[in-house]
Amino acid sequence: MGKKVRGQKIDYRKQKKRKWRIQLKIPKFLIPKDEPIVPRPFTLIDYTGGIVVFFICWTVYLHTLTPTIGFQDSGDMVTAAYVLGIPHPTGYPLYCLLGKLWMTILPIGNIAYRMNLASALCASLSCMMVYFIILKVGSGKWEVGSNKGSNKEGKNFSLLISHLSLIIPAIVGALMLAFATTFWEQAVIAEKYTLNALFATLLIFILLKWQEAMSTEHGAESREQKTPGSILNAQRLLYLFSFTLGLSFTHHMQTIYLVPASIFFIIAICWKYKDFSLLTLHSSLKLLCLFILPLFLYLYLPIRASANPPYCYGNPETLESFIGHISGGEYKLRYISMVSAHDFLKRMQEHINFFPYQFTPYLVWIGIISIFTFLKRKLFLVFFCVIVITNIIFAIQYNIPNIKDYYIISYLIFSVLLGLGAREVIVKGIYPICGKKIKLHILYIFILFLPILSFSIHYQDNNYNNYYLAYDYNRNILKPLKEKALSILALGYDEVVFPSAYIQWVENERSDVAIIIYAALEEKSYIDLLKRNYPHVVIDFSSQKREKEMTAEILEKIKIERLNNLITNNIDNYSIYTRNQELFSNYQLIPGNVLFRVLKRGVTLDKMCEEFKDVNLNLRGIHKGKINGKYPSTLVEKSIIENYAFAYTMAGQFYYYIKKYDKAIISIKKALEINPNSQQDHYFYNIFLKECKYKNKN
Repeated sequence: MGKKVRGQKIDYRKQKKRKWRIQLKIPKFLIPKDEPIVPRPFTLIDYTGGIVVFFICWTVYLHTLTPTIGFQDSGDMVTAAYVLGIPHPTGYPLYCLLGKLWMTILPIGNIAYRMNLASALCASLSCMMVYFIILKVGSGKWEVGSNKGSNKEGKNFSLLISHLSLIIPAIVGALMLAFATTFWEQAVIAEKYTLNALFATLLIFILLKWQEAMSTEHGAESREQKTPGSILNAQRLLYLFSFTLGLSFTHHMQTIYLVPASIFFIIAICWKYKDFSLLTLHSSLKLLCLFILPLFLYLYLPIRASANPPYCYGNPETLESFIGHISGGEYKLRYISMVSAHDFLKRMQEHINFFPYQFTPYLVWIGIISIFTFLKRKLFLVFFCVIVITNIIFAIQYNIPNIKDYYIISYLIFSVLLGLGAREVIVKGIYPICGKKIKLHILYIFILFLPILSFSIHYQDNNYNNYYLAYDYNRNILKPLKEKALSILALGYDEVVFPSAYIQWVENERSDVAIIIYAALEEKSYIDLLKRNYPHVVIDFSSQKREKEMTAEILEKIKIERLNNLITNNIDNYSIYTRNQELFSNYQLIPGNVLFRVLKRGVTLDKMCEEFKDVNLNLRGIHKGKINGKYPSTLVEKSIIENYAFAYTMAGQFYYYIKKYDKAIISIKKALEINPNSQQDHYFYNIFLKECKYKNKN
């Protein structure tokens, strides 16, 4: 403001407006030095690199693909898609519809194998999209090479080096994701996480293309230089993003991890170019409508529930049950808990340790180095960091064994950092140290060995091409049971209920068997599921809703009361089996394969011998405590090996009880072959051996 002149009137309203304009100035931390993605159309060599990435991933996943059903939610998802039923919350309508279409048009292998192929396809496409994301993020000033040269050959070679400076790091980053432990594991079984990863990569790529379009539009010197196509392109991309975002929510709620970062990114770009035309009321309503439109797919749940499919989890026919199902319902009460600040920090440290496990401790530092290179592009750094931080905040509150799966979107982001970080190590680290004696393109080829190292480390743990444990275990449970059997187990959904559902409803074997999980007897949705799926079983207790204030003692009391109710009302009409002796202390248990036959107290020895059957289990791939030559890596695998060994141990004890000592020794030997580290079996073996020798002497 200039000096005041005598007689001049000052308009204080203009001063206030000027001050207000100063307050709206963009903060410096949002103004990156090298922010825009330089508009650069993909060339033939760029597309070739993406195709190479896809086929490398596809080949590896086909080689390591699980041949049938697996653990986790595999059986639940495949069964629901096959019968067009309802899987566990949140219902996954898009997965069910796409899965039914896929398994119908692909006449290869069994149904589970077809859905395993679908996961492999989504995973391969996700890795290809990561490749293109790295190309976009790394374009512009980060490219190396120049078109200057003394001749045409020099220019062409320089241009080739410029392409290789991004294509090879992009391939490295994509393959690092492909061979990350958890991502690879999910790519070879029928699960929902690889499709969710594909949606995440598509959403990020669309945002990058939108920013590129905004940069193109606002980079023009005059309005006349903007073609109608360039003016509308940014708007169309944002509409496509909104529709894809809504569609991804019909598959998995983990998409919420991207929402805060995406909102920040869109507002920051509009603020940077001072163009809010895409965020006007009219445009915002269009974006909202395009987001809501695909959400109508959730109507699949009440529509299919009303059709009474053979497999229907939670029965979401009423408005209350429908809302509870799509919002997580009792899963939230069971698995989500608010943690204190101390526990939050402790869990955060544990969860951050997932990343070295995924990408090997030898290579994870490369991604960390890449973070410092993003200081030149602050918007991208904040965008990626908000995604990862949101992921951590949500995942830390979950108390589930497969929590590593919830970080796949963060693994995806980190693989982008790994690709760009590998390039920075070459250009700013190794190349200057070598004194530029080694040609740059030779060093780029050298970093291709990074994913080869990750592949070699993780291959054995993720090769499931001969993995039949989940399928065989549940067939071993179901096959020997009598007709109209009632199996009451303390195991969870992943081990028994979901794989057994596949055997019963997809392969149409032993659909007469009712499998009841003791641990879920306090859940309203589970009781509704039992009543719907097993109408012939007498279930006369109420299915009241679980409340937050219910303590562990109250819940245990509810489960025991309901268990006793089930046994009392059904033991005269059904053959009841169990795996857990402690739940049936008031009954007589007779060993038979994996489960015990439950009888009333006071049965005669002849009746016990009549009910007892020789143990005959399919132990494909299991030998000396290993599964296909590998030691068990999860609690489920360990428990199954122990259960198999325990089945032969209990049979040996029964043989000993009826004085068939030779058979008792054979049975215990079999238990030791399955689990040689069992001290209990060694103890029984020595006792039975002594008794057998004493008997033979006499």
